[in-house]
Amino acid sequence: MDEQCPVCKDAFGSTPDLPVSAMTCGHRMHEECMREFCLVKQQNAATITCPICSLNSHDAHAIEVS
Repeated sequence: MDEQCPVCKDAFGSTPDLPVSAMTCGHRMHEECMREFCLVKQQNAATITCPICSLNSHDAHAIEVS
């Protein structure tokens, strides 16, 4: 099974034109999904954490991997 974005649930292989980003914990998501995910968290005054392992964004920075 193809790895999928934890935000939109699309398989990375089915969306080859969308850039993929990862947190330092290694969990990956589409760059645009990461932006939207962080924006929603910020608007709700919530701490931004990895949607898979809950690593705090203060401890991790997004890095482009594709």
